[in-house]
Amino acid sequence: MGRISREIWLLMRKDYEEGIYDLGELAVSQGLRIDTLKRRAKEEGWKRPESDRTLRRLKKPQGADAGGYMQ
Repeated sequence: MGRISREIWLLMRKDYEEGIYDLGELAVSQGLRIDTLKRRAKEEGWKRPESDRTLRRLKKPQGADAGGYMQ
């Protein structure tokens, strides 16, 4: 997979911070290593909401295509 655009990084951050997807799901969707995504999230200060996994799943849109980048 080629370079990920800034727009896609911003969408991934938004979905992560809103609790829609976790880092593992985002990494898989973009063909990234989880370590790469964890490093970027840490460097940029991505913050996870304080919610449990059930709440996150309830927020997930139907079709799992929230940001237009999930495959």
